Amino acid sequence: LMLELYLPGATEPTGIWSHAGPDWVVDSPVVDAEDNALLRVAADARIDVDYTLEVETTCADDRHESNNTLETASAGRSGLESGLYKCPADEDYFKVNVLRGDGFRAQIFFDGDAGDLDLQILDPGGRILAHSASTDGDEEATVQSVPLETLLYVRVLGC
Repeated sequence: LMLELYLPGATEPTGIWSHAGPDWVVDSPVVDAEDNALLRVAADARIDVDYTLEVETTCADDRHESNNTLETASAGRSGLESGLYKCPADEDYFKVNVLRGDGFRAQIFFDGDAGDLDLQILDPGGRILAHSASTDGDEEATVQSVPLETLLYVRVLGC
């Protein structure tokens, strides 16, 4: 058997694999969630071949992984940061140092048709100080002020 992988819009295969054994695994390039790749299975025209095709997709990590717990939270920064991804079984954590008396606001913007994300602001012990769980595609949570300088954590969850 032979496999050919065509990425969206391609006229030539991105990858070609041939194999004579019973099982094989093919790692392919990243394909955007909106796109469809074509996988062509071919055999010698002179023989009949029974086969089973199993396709498994994986979610691409963003540059902050592995930030899946309070302990592995990525350092957050003030301002807008784009190009982040959240995989379905994944939670993302960010940490921000907040000075005594200062407030803190976290926002996420995403396409609500593509999934439903929620946002939480946590204290160092993991207790929720503020949260947002709307269904319109944007979330915002605010802590008005902190009594002492502390780390606050932003947790993004959902799918």
